[in-house]
Amino acid sequence: MASDVPKDRLEVRVLEAKNLRPVDGGSVNPYVVVQCGQDDDQMNTDVKTGSSNPEWKNSPIMVFDSITAREIEFLFVKVKHKDLLSYQDKDLGVVPLSLSTALQSPGIALDEWYSLQKSKEMTNNAEGSVRLVITYFLDQSEDLGLDQDVDEDDDHASTGPNAVKVIVEGARNLLPPGGLSTCDPFVVLQCNNKKKESKQVRRNLFPKFGFEQVFYNTEANNPLIVTVKHKTTIGSTFIGQATISMVEIAGSGEFQKWVQLVDETGGFGARSRGEVQVKASWTYDPKVKKPRQLGWTRESALRKQEKRLQDELDKFEREDQELLSKNIYNQQDSDDEMGEDERKQFLDEQEDRERKAKVEIMELEERRSRIKPGDYQMQVHVIEARDLKAEDLQGTSDPVVFVYCMGKKKKTRIIKSCTSCVFDEVLYFNFKEVTLEQMTDAVVKVVCYDANNILPNEIIGSYQFDFMGVYLNSDHEVYRKWIGIADNENKSDTGIQGYLKVTITILGPGDRQKVHDLNQEIQHELKEEARSGALGGMAVAGPNIKQDLNFLVVSLFRAEDLPDYSIVGKPSIRAFVRLDFAGNPTNRTRSVYGASRESIVVEFKRELHMPVYVPTMGNRITLTLWSWEITGHKLVGTIFYDFEKVQAAEKKKGLFRRVLNEYVGEPPKWGNLYGAPENTSQSKESAKLMNRFPQLASHYRGRILVGMYRDKNPPSKRGNNIDNVAIKYELPPELYPPTA
Repeated sequence: MASDVPKDRLEVRVLEAKNLRPVDGGSVNPYVVVQCGQDDDQMNTDVKTGSSNPEWKNSPIMVFDSITAREIEFLFVKVKHKDLLSYQDKDLGVVPLSLSTALQSPGIALDEWYSLQKSKEMTNNAEGSVRLVITYFLDQSEDLGLDQDVDEDDDHASTGPNAVKVIVEGARNLLPPGGLSTCDPFVVLQCNNKKKESKQVRRNLFPKFGFEQVFYNTEANNPLIVTVKHKTTIGSTFIGQATISMVEIAGSGEFQKWVQLVDETGGFGARSRGEVQVKASWTYDPKVKKPRQLGWTRESALRKQEKRLQDELDKFEREDQELLSKNIYNQQDSDDEMGEDERKQFLDEQEDRERKAKVEIMELEERRSRIKPGDYQMQVHVIEARDLKAEDLQGTSDPVVFVYCMGKKKKTRIIKSCTSCVFDEVLYFNFKEVTLEQMTDAVVKVVCYDANNILPNEIIGSYQFDFMGVYLNSDHEVYRKWIGIADNENKSDTGIQGYLKVTITILGPGDRQKVHDLNQEIQHELKEEARSGALGGMAVAGPNIKQDLNFLVVSLFRAEDLPDYSIVGKPSIRAFVRLDFAGNPTNRTRSVYGASRESIVVEFKRELHMPVYVPTMGNRITLTLWSWEITGHKLVGTIFYDFEKVQAAEKKKGLFRRVLNEYVGEPPKWGNLYGAPENTSQSKESAKLMNRFPQLASHYRGRILVGMYRDKNPPSKRGNNIDNVAIKYELPPELYPPTA
C-alpha cells in the first residue's frame, strides 16, 4: 500500500555477549531486549541458560520499519537475566545507541561490540559487552536516486534539488561546561567539508539563533553535523553535537524537530546536554550545476505560491479576530425562536430522556455492584466477514482474525482468496484471579489481517470493546453484532475496511451462559437482510450498520506539582502525555522539560486528535503521564475518562468559512494524578499497580489541565488518521478553572 514516506527498515542481529556479571547464585541466564521507538516496539532473543559468554548467531533478524516516518533516532539494547524461579528478571546492563551512523550508510552492515552501562534498576555496575550487527535499508521499491549522476544536458536536471537549506532556530536546556552556571553558546554547521559559524548568544541556556545556511551539491552520504559550543576568551568549549543524515532530510520532505545533543563519542553521559531545534530541506538553485536527483522534487515556485497563500490566510485570520471583537457575528436569527407549543414538547421530551437515563444508570450500578473478583472465561465467536478490503493483487485477501485481551492472544484459521467468508470459530480465554481494577482497564481488541507466508501480515482493520462494558451488558454478552473495522495505522486506508460478525460472552463467578435458539435467530436475520435488499440472504452493500467518523480532541495545556525525576541538580522532569482509546495507535505529546525547586510545571500546549467510529463499544479513554528516560520511560500516573460523557462541539468559522483558532467544548478541568509514594521503587509490583490504577493509589503526584470534545463533522480531507498539533491560542481567563 502507498505511503507518503518511503517504508525504510532497520535490521538488528544480536550475535553474542561476553564477560557478563553473574547474578546471586553464581550463574546467569542472559537474553537481550532490543527496543526501537515506543515501548511496545521491541523484540527479544531466546534465553541462554548458565552462560556468561552467550551466543545467538543463529537467531532470527529483528526488523523495525518506518524509521524515518516515526522520527526514531536511538536504539535501546538491554541485556537481562532470566530468573527461572521467581520470574523477576534482572538487568545486566543497557546500551543506548544513536542511529545516526546507520542512517548515513544505508545498506552497510555495522558489526561492533558495545560496552554495557548501568541502568537505573541496577545496584551494581554493569560488566561485559554485547555484539550487534545493525543495517539500515531504504525501501527498494522507491527510486531515491541517491547514487544517480545527472547529465548536464538533461532537460529535467534543473528541477532536481542541488542544495540543502538549514536553519538552526535555537537550543534549550544546554549543559554549561566546566561547572559554570550559564554559557555563551554559538552553533557550528558542518557539511561537505565546509563549516559555517553563527554569532554567539550571551549568557543563555535557551538561546535563539535563527542561523540560516545553504550547502550546495551535497552528496547523499555526507551528514549534516550541528555542534553547539561555548565561547571563551581565547577559543571555545564543546557542549554537544547532533548528526542528521541526508537520507533523513530527504525522506522527511522538510526536516523540522528538536534533536538531542550527544557527546563527542556519540554517547549520552550522566546528564543531558540539551537539544537543538533544526529545520532542513532540499532545494534547487539554478545557478549551481549538476544538481543531485533525490526522488523527492520540491518546486520552488510551488513553495512561493504556498507561502503567498498562507500570508493571505493569516491576513484574513487577523481580520476575523477584529470583526469578532466588534460583535459583528453576534446576531441572533429570529427564525430560530421556538413557539410555546414547540418549547413545551421539547421540554417534555427532554424530561422523558432524563428519566430513562436515570433508570438505565440505576440498573447499570446494580449490575456493577454484583461484580466479584475471581476467575473469568471469555468466549469470542468469530462468525463471518463481509466486504473486506482486498489486499492482494488478485483482488482478494487471505483473512485471519486475531483477538487480544489481558496479554493473551488467540486466532482463527486462515481462509484463502476471498473478501467475504464464514469462520464460525469460538476462541476461549481463561483468566485467573481477575481483580475489579483489571476488568475496568482491560479491552478486547479484534483485528483482521491479510495473512502472508513470508512477509508480516497486513492489517485490514480492527475494532475494540471494553471488557467491563461487555460484562455489564444483559446476559454478559455482545450477541451476533456486526462491527465495522477500520485501519487506523495506514493513512491511505480511510473509512470502513470491512465488517465482522462476532459474539463475545464473559462469564465470572456464579454466572450462567444464556442459551439462544440459534436456528430461529438465524432465520430472523436472513429475513431482515432479504427485506433490506439482500440477494439470497447476503446483503449486497454489506451489513446494514452505519458508523460515523468522529474525532476525539484532547487539549493538554499544562501539568503542575509533578514529582522529581532528576539524577542531580534542580528537581526536574521531562514529561509527555499519552492518549489511548478505541484500538487506535497510541497518540502522545512531545516530551517537555520542566524544572523548579518548588512546584515543577510543564507546559504542553498540544491537541491530540484521535478518530473513532460511532456508535462504538469502546468507552474508556486513558491518559497517562510519563517521565521520558533513556533506559525506559517511567509511568507517573493515570487518568480515566468516559467517552460517552464527552460533549460534541464544533470549531467556529469566520470569514470565508475558515476555522477560527480558539478553544471550543466544555471548560477544561484539572485531572489529578495519583500513584505510589516517591520513595517507593517503581519496579515493585505494588508501585506499578498504584501508578496504573488511580483508585488504588495513596499519594498525589500532580495534575493536568485537560479539555476534551468530540468533533462530529471533521473535514473529509483529514481522513481517519491520528494527529498532534500545537495550541496557538491562549485560554481565556473565564475558562481557566480554579486553582484549588
